[in-house]
Amino acid sequence: MAVSRYCRFAGIPVVFLAVSADADHGYVFIQEKHGPCISCLFPDMVADGRLPCPGTPAIADVLQVVGALAVYAIDSLLMGRKRTWNYRTISLSDGSLDGSTMIAARPSCLMFAPTMDCSDT
Repeated sequence: MAVSRYCRFAGIPVVFLAVSADADHGYVFIQEKHGPCISCLFPDMVADGRLPCPGTPAIADVLQVVGALAVYAIDSLLMGRKRTWNYRTISLSDGSLDGSTMIAARPSCLMFAPTMDCSDT
């Protein structure tokens, strides 16, 4: 949450990525200078007191896939490559769980309340 707040106020895009503890799935989320933040995607995260993420092992295959998506996301921010998503998820065991979408800013997002919501700036 601290990174999300810092990058928003500094006007810096940030790419979040994570993999599951069982190394089956992962996601990439892009928080651009304006628009939705990580809390718009995961509203419960803003009130979650766990720091840092749990120390769980991951396996190289899922890290390579999520890493490739993250590199593409960063390249699209820096080089203007075409990208029609800001959230992409992948499951190695079940392709029907893969997906990508453009997450919208939530007007009720608590991340920046009361100073600003995610659609500001």
